[in-house]
Parts: sequence; C-alpha cells; structure tokens
Amino acid sequence: MISGTARPRRCRRFQSIATQIEAWLTGGTLSAGDRLPSERRLAAMLKVSRSSVREALRILEEKGRVQIRRGRKGGAFLTPAAPLSPPGAPLPKRLEHLTDDQIADFRRLIEGHVAALASESADAPAICLLNRRLATARSWLHRGSAGVAAYLEADKAVHIAIAQIAGHGLFFQALESALGIRSYFDRFLQLRPDLMETNYRDLTGIVRAIENGRPEAARIAATAHITRFNDAFP
Repeated sequence: MISGTARPRRCRRFQSIATQIEAWLTGGTLSAGDRLPSERRLAAMLKVSRSSVREALRILEEKGRVQIRRGRKGGAFLTPAAPLSPPGAPLPKRLEHLTDDQIADFRRLIEGHVAALASESADAPAICLLNRRLATARSWLHRGSAGVAAYLEADKAVHIAIAQIAGHGLFFQALESALGIRSYFDRFLQLRPDLMETNYRDLTGIVRAIENGRPEAARIAATAHITRFNDAFP
C-alpha cells in the first residue's frame, strides 16, 4: 500500500534540489548557456541520489529553466530564460492596478503558510541560501538613509527565497509578482534605524524557524512580521 504522503515528500525533495540549482544561477555562479555539472557530480555536491537529481532536472526542464541535450556532448544546459524575473521585468497587467492595501492583505494571508511549507522541505543547501541572503540584509544595516533601499531589496530577496524553498509554484509566482510592485515598497523607504533592526530580527526569527524545521513557529513569525510592518506604514 502506497502512503498518501510519499509523493508530496518526494516532490518537495526534488523541488528543493531544483531550487538550489536555480539559486546558483541567480547568485551568479552559473549563466545562461552554461552546462551544469554531471548528474553524478551534482548528486555528490548535494548529497542526494542521482535519481533525485534527475527528477529535479526534469522539473527545471518543464519550467523552461534548463535544456536537456542527449548524446555524447549532451547534458543539462541553463537556458536564456533560466533566471528568475529580472529587475524591471513588466508585471502582468492585472497586477498593476492592485492597491497597497490589497498587497498587504495578500502577504498577511499567504506568507505564514509559505514559511511553514518552507520549514517542511528546506534542506542544507536551501538553508545556506537563506543565510546568505540574511547576511546581505544585515550588511545594509547601520548605513543610514543611503542603505534603506538596498536593505529593502535584500529583505525582498529573503522572502522570495522562502517562497522558492516552499516548492509551490503558484505561491512563488504570485508572491514574486506582488513583491515586484514598486509603489508598495516605496512606502518603506522612510524606515528608521530602529525599525530596520526590528525587521532584521524578524527575518532572522523566520529563517531560524525554517532551519529548525518548525512549521508553526515559522508561520507565526512570518505572519507577525508582515502584520507589524504593514501596520507601521499604512
């Protein structure tokens, strides 16, 4: 008898591997057109089986992130479309008319669930990705008003990484699009140093809950974080 939870867990494992490969690209480690390491090498690097790597590559191929070529010179190659939505990419027309309050409500309702999902599927490479993005955010603290915009971008990158790790494509695409609406983030450009510190502590709490595999703690921390800062900048 097949367990009803076996397939979702397997899918999350494959998605977490696919997420790490995407992270290499968006982090500048790989570029479009580059050939990925062999399945054997990827398996060794990620400490997973070759079959898991193969399934992850199929996920990326279906998403158009990689192209699988057969034959002696074949392998998995990153496509020109592989990066996540580039800076300045146009938003879907229907999203351009969302109000700041609508975006705030969406984030309040969805990001706790996304963080809980991420805590259930995050592996070591995913946690490393989160900690790198958290470190980037920390690097922009204490730089005065000049660092606020960069800090907000780093904050956004943490949230997007959490959505990636959650492994739910629809949640990820919707959240990435919502966070791309410039007017919403412009509200936070007056972030005071004390609120930046609070924001960073919130982010750290969310990441630690995910790292420790605590879904309910991640849900509560993320929801409280979104609520706190939407209420501070109505």
